[in-house]
Amino acid sequence: MSNRITIFTLIAVMLGLSGCETIGERLQARFTPEPPRVKLFTSNYEQVFAATKQMLAEMGFRSIRGRASSRKLTGVSRVNANDALSGASQISLKVEFIETMPGETEMQVWMTEVVEDQYTQSGGYATQMPVRGDLLYNMLFRGVELMLKED
Repeated sequence: MSNRITIFTLIAVMLGLSGCETIGERLQARFTPEPPRVKLFTSNYEQVFAATKQMLAEMGFRSIRGRASSRKLTGVSRVNANDALSGASQISLKVEFIETMPGETEMQVWMTEVVEDQYTQSGGYATQMPVRGDLLYNMLFRGVELMLKED
């Protein structure tokens, strides 16, 4: 009987240890910062900054903060309630402008979706996940590009 218990214990430990790598990978992915989406513009950073700020406002982002001198912008989208009105989501955004050479600016963008599934069960806590799709990033990059061509 003790041999069976030992074998079952050994199997359980082996199964538990084999799952550790996948759990570790998931944890690492959760806490590893998402790389920014990057776009290079052939304009100085002040022009790219102004066009980005205007485009974000047109995309519906509010509370857009930052100064051209800091070369950073932050903002949030409006809060979108789910269909049952029991939860909501919002996109937060961070943009950095790097002058790679005179008259050339690299724009780095991070977008995060903040989701609270059910107001009553989560106790005021929400989950945050990087926005992985390209739609919002491409909208922003293309809009800034068009605004810079108009100037």
